[in-house]
Amino acid sequence: MASAEFKALLAQLEGTKESIGQAKKFLVERLRDTAALAAALREHVEARPGFTKVLYAIYLLNDVFFTADKDGPFRRDFLPELGGVLRAAAAAAPDDASKQKVARVVDLWGAKKVFPAATVQTLKAAANGEAPPPA
Repeated sequence: MASAEFKALLAQLEGTKESIGQAKKFLVERLRDTAALAAALREHVEARPGFTKVLYAIYLLNDVFFTADKDGPFRRDFLPELGGVLRAAAAAAPDDASKQKVARVVDLWGAKKVFPAATVQTLKAAANGEAPPPA
C-alpha cells in the first residue's frame, strides 16, 4: 500500500518546498517500509518519467538524507537504489547544465559527509552516467 502511494506522490512531485516537504513527511512516517519504498523509487525511475521528475526525486532524497539517522533504515535501504537513480538522471538529462544539477547534489553529500568518501565517488560516477562497478 505504501509503495503505491509513494509512486503516486513521485508522479505528482514538483520542485517546490511544499511538494518535497509533503513527500518527505510521507517517507519519514513510514520508516518501517523503507525497503518497499526504495523499490518503488526504482520502479518509478525505470518507468522513465523524464529528467525533471527524476531530479525532483533526487531533491527529495537529499532532503531526507540530511534529517535521517546515518545508520538508519532510510539511508541503508535507499543507498542501493541511488546509483540507478543517478544514472537514469544522467541518461535523461537534456544538456550538461542539467547533469550539473545532479552532480551538485552528490557533491553536497560528499561535503556534508552524508555518505563515506568511497560511496560518494561511486555516486559521482553514476551521476556522470558511468556503468556500475563490477560486483
